[in-house]
Amino acid sequence: MPCLPYTPPYRLNCEATGCLGNPGRFRQTIIVPALLAALRERAPFVRIETPPIWGDLAQKLESGHADLAIGYIPDLATGIMRQGLYVEHYVCCASKTHPRLRERCTMTDFLREEHIIVSPSGPGRYVFQKSLALLGVDRKVGIELSSYSAVAPVLDATHMIAVLPARLARCVSTLVGAQLFALPMESPTYTVSQHWHRRFTEDPGNRWLRSVLAKLLHGSEAP
Repeated sequence: MPCLPYTPPYRLNCEATGCLGNPGRFRQTIIVPALLAALRERAPFVRIETPPIWGDLAQKLESGHADLAIGYIPDLATGIMRQGLYVEHYVCCASKTHPRLRERCTMTDFLREEHIIVSPSGPGRYVFQKSLALLGVDRKVGIELSSYSAVAPVLDATHMIAVLPARLARCVSTLVGAQLFALPMESPTYTVSQHWHRRFTEDPGNRWLRSVLAKLLHGSEAP
């Protein structure tokens, strides 16, 4: 792992963007704990901020108000560089006490059970919905939430099921002991990437943080 090329206190803004109305909670849940653990060992004086997304994200990256944006953001403007960190897919989640789901989720189960769904507010949330539309599959909606943060308690308190990105599903399983099943159809995928403006490609601090995230999530060096 490279050493931070600055003397403390050096401050980096790592802006996590994801599939939420209050951007960042979903991605923060997955990435930030592991990032902080890595920094505590290698660079304990580095401060990481994860502010909410507001205004023009591309302009914030260009101006340096945000060093990185992490997520599935396919439509950022010209001048924004991108490195894939991991490919995400979807799984089905159910309460550990669900009376009908035990070993797998069949298409019959998928169509019969009520679903917890999260209202789209970013491109990542549309990936699975578009896949279902192409298959002509309609879910039986039990509740529509505005944020992924409420999925775990609702899942634990009901016999509804939820389709979630796999890394988030593992977090939900850790929190409430949820069962995880493969989908009864082929799961669509999308790539979670880190984004930065090209003017900061050779910036030592920005490059260092990209390298930390690339090693942590992808096992590669930062470009």
